Amino acid sequence: IGLSSWLSSGLVWWFGGLVMSPSAELGGADEAAASSGAAASDGDHMSGATTGVPPGASLLVLDEFVLESGQKLAPCPVAYTTYGTLNSAGTNVVVVEHSLTSNSNVHEWWSPMLGDGPEFAIDTSQSFVFCANYLGSPYGTASPLTHKENSNAKGEPFPICTIRDNVRLQHTVLERLGMKNVKLCIGGSMGAMVAIEWACTYPELVTGDVVLIAGCGRHTAWAIALSEAQRFAIRGDAVTGLAAARMMAMLAYRAPSSIDDKFSRRAAALLRSDASTPVEGIPSPAKDSSQTSQDVDEDSTPINLSTLMDGTFSTERSLRRIRTSSWQNLHDSTERNGLPPMCSAAYDVESYLHHQGLKFVRRFDPECYVSLTLSMDTHDIGRARDDASSPQREPAAAAPAPSTSTNGDDEAYDGDAGDRAYYARLSSMSQRTLVVGISSDVLYPLSLQEELALHIPKSSMYTIESHHGHDAFLIEIDALNAEVISFLRGTEVSDKDSRRALLARREASLAAEVERLREEMSRLQ
Repeated sequence: IGLSSWLSSGLVWWFGGLVMSPSAELGGADEAAASSGAAASDGDHMSGATTGVPPGASLLVLDEFVLESGQKLAPCPVAYTTYGTLNSAGTNVVVVEHSLTSNSNVHEWWSPMLGDGPEFAIDTSQSFVFCANYLGSPYGTASPLTHKENSNAKGEPFPICTIRDNVRLQHTVLERLGMKNVKLCIGGSMGAMVAIEWACTYPELVTGDVVLIAGCGRHTAWAIALSEAQRFAIRGDAVTGLAAARMMAMLAYRAPSSIDDKFSRRAAALLRSDASTPVEGIPSPAKDSSQTSQDVDEDSTPINLSTLMDGTFSTERSLRRIRTSSWQNLHDSTERNGLPPMCSAAYDVESYLHHQGLKFVRRFDPECYVSLTLSMDTHDIGRARDDASSPQREPAAAAPAPSTSTNGDDEAYDGDAGDRAYYARLSSMSQRTLVVGISSDVLYPLSLQEELALHIPKSSMYTIESHHGHDAFLIEIDALNAEVISFLRGTEVSDKDSRRALLARREASLAAEVERLREEMSRLQ
């Protein structure tokens, strides 16, 4: 790690250089695509990742950053990855927003979308591509991990950071890099939330296109409830709770038909007579002679900023043990790791979930997971703005922490006013926007994307027809890449997904509901 340059009040460390080639990093676009597709089909698009700043990323440390709540992060590290070259005018910027548990290395999870040439939706030969890690994430940006090492924190818990906080932080970094204009802002899932917030908070900068994939304009009560169930598990026990949270999330990321088709009611491999045959996506618990339980127990890695950078940082000794343990140790040692052994699974689907939970604990952090899900819960593009069309630029000096409640019984929440502000904000968006939904998504159902497409004036909509559920945007990447390229080139979407068709379907649905209510009233009379 070498000191490269000073940027105003911040300090930049370069990890492998500002500009890197994803093809060079991964051995070619075809190999990268194959690797990404295999990881996604296995259920984890970030296989092999560890906490800390990822390889090839950069770290900018700001002296301080003021959150919407008025609380300060001082200092505030920001991990980010760039591809391509910024032009002299600073106008060829593409901002990519990652999903909940991804890092800033786009080539690790969206390689078929990113590359050098017109066959990629994110063309690094023409664009300066920027992706920043989110506040609260364990992959380099300010989070509960860095907060515990910060002497200025004085033992205070890491504050709630909003989606809007992330946008303002990214804007600060991009300004220092020389950005004058954003020609494309694109993101999936949580990334779609950040992307639409970019368009609403800085409309004078995001003058190009916006692509919103499997996201929403405000977090729903359904999504908040799912996140709270996961947080509740983590509060009970950090290690087993994080594994359980991941299992819950994996089910929300897929669809019932996807799980049923893959696993049916097959007995777990370890209980079958053909147990020597590996189950797809579940590695065999082979012995790892290079590491023993003693190696794990004697792990005394110091916790400081340098260990955060090299990926060995962890908040709990038990988490350090799990992240450095062999698969056999994880499989065999229930008492030491606090996790159920794989052999307790009666069905393949249970083995799959156990495996995903174990993998996730090794690459993520429980407090960071809580922090990120709380950030998503604050998402509402109509929230706390001066009016329906002017974004609020700076936080109030001592503004209260943003509420995550959407409960109609909460006196502080005015549902009607919230709806008006939300729809007014959508209708005020000036950017040409592609909204992408997934037919089988149970986490952010297709109706949420239809809502965006109906209210954003210059919108088009594309539906991914897939039985894979929410994760289809990380699985059906080739089709998504082709559709985004068509949109960026000005090609119209099919009439099935046009705003006119959406309006017609909505009108027919409302007419059917009115007729149903009339029949019910007649019956009651």
